[in-house]
Amino acid sequence: MAEIIQAEKGKGGKKRAKKILPHMDMTPMVDLMMLLITFFMLTTSMSKPKVMDITLPDKLTDPNQEAPRSQPAVPLI
Repeated sequence: MAEIIQAEKGKGGKKRAKKILPHMDMTPMVDLMMLLITFFMLTTSMSKPKVMDITLPDKLTDPNQEAPRSQPAVPLI
């Protein structure tokens, strides 16, 4: 997958540390990306989302009128 290429320069004078040029093969990562895109495209739902009808309370005509009180919801554990 990854290769290390060592570049050599002329053979005279002082010796310097060899420069290491890293090289990474990107083919496996691109393959994985394409597989993931294909997977998500095939597994998503192509239908429209279903909408649930909501019953809204009647609008109050008199602004001074109080809204009717309902029983509080009590979760049972």
